Amino acid sequence: MHINITESYLAQYGGVAAGRPDLHPVTGAQRRFLTMRRLAVGTAPIVVPLYFEFPRGTVDPARLEEAAACLAARHPALRMRFDTDAPVPVQRLAEPEGHVRRLAARAGESTADALRRALLAWVTEGPVLRLLLATSDDRPDHETLAVVVDHAACDEQSLGLITDGLTRAYRDRTSAREARADAGRRAVEEYRDAVERQLAAERAASEPRDLDYWAGRFADPGPTVPAGPPEGARPTGASRPAAPVPAETIDDPTGMVKHRRPLPADGARTGLFPALLSAVAAAVAPLPSSVAKRQGRAPLIGYPWGGRPLGAAPVLGCFLNTVLFTTAAPGDLDEACDRWWDDIDHADTPVDEVVRAARSGGSRWSGTVDALLTLEDTTRRPPLELGGVEGVETHLRGPALQSPVAVSVSQSRRELLVRMGWNRHQLDDREARWAFDTLCTTLDGHLGPTPDRTDPTASLR
Repeated sequence: MHINITESYLAQYGGVAAGRPDLHPVTGAQRRFLTMRRLAVGTAPIVVPLYFEFPRGTVDPARLEEAAACLAARHPALRMRFDTDAPVPVQRLAEPEGHVRRLAARAGESTADALRRALLAWVTEGPVLRLLLATSDDRPDHETLAVVVDHAACDEQSLGLITDGLTRAYRDRTSAREARADAGRRAVEEYRDAVERQLAAERAASEPRDLDYWAGRFADPGPTVPAGPPEGARPTGASRPAAPVPAETIDDPTGMVKHRRPLPADGARTGLFPALLSAVAAAVAPLPSSVAKRQGRAPLIGYPWGGRPLGAAPVLGCFLNTVLFTTAAPGDLDEACDRWWDDIDHADTPVDEVVRAARSGGSRWSGTVDALLTLEDTTRRPPLELGGVEGVETHLRGPALQSPVAVSVSQSRRELLVRMGWNRHQLDDREARWAFDTLCTTLDGHLGPTPDRTDPTASLR
């Protein structure tokens, strides 16, 4: 009889959690994050940062720290400490606390550099929500607030709860003690219920029919991979001239380019997402340095997908799965749509089950992906307002990536902001610029060309 990974985990968890009410089980995504940490000792954990600019002096750090503690009192996910217990991954409930740290940029260092340095030094001990307030001499009238959450405690739906919760607690000056008295045991019970419902959904999506589906998906033959950029090539779009690599970026592990384009009139998320998957696949498939190219197979694109399980309270937490997309025809939108809709029917199957299913079918795939794609609808996220001032969201290059390429798309009411980061240890800047131009050109073909693709921010950063 087949015992799936979720069932096996729950049996192990039950053995260590009996009589210990401070312990909670982890979702499939959390289990994966914790496993990655154990395997990648010395590597910074995956965090989710949001950056907001305020006029200097707007933010009161002590008041903000109390607001963060208040938010943690209301949302148990922000009070959890992730651990392993002989050696079962668990969440351990701790006391609510706020964490605000001032950062002063070093001589010649920008605010973005100071924040990147702090994120690279992130340690897992301590609160999962941390706020970093950074200043530098290059912009003396501004300060940047980084709202940073351990990804094991946060998904996209949680971001709106965080910005809204911080805004309210800061405005109302609510103390953590008041918030905890108000939320109390109910909040903890709702969080546990949501985690248990998520695990039930993952267990139900790990039946033999689901595993057979994913094994079949990875048994598909690889494509005839298109040629990559010729030696010395430059991006073809005249609106994106190649930029020299500044000397100071040589030791910077991450590059980033970005591009804004109008949102199509019918730009619903369900139609937009397969277009993005198709464009990302077209961009990474020909890259000479990619594992997919060397193995002569289709590229694998990972993307987060999910939400609160049916019947669960709207709690803050990590209720997602990494779904895998592969296509034998990069750039073919019809084929991408067909495959994506089929995949969504099996999107609750935990990624570690998908890896096991693929390998049982003869694949040598280890579980790594060629690119990661995220799409955030910023219209669902309330702004962050502190002291009556609404922070201006900005996008900074983060620390080293977990995949060769990462594409992040922010959808507002009128436009898409497309950002592509790449790991400079796995992809050189020339290849990355070629890939980004291919991505934007393919996306224009799917969604319709833009009046002007020129973007002065689309340079190496």
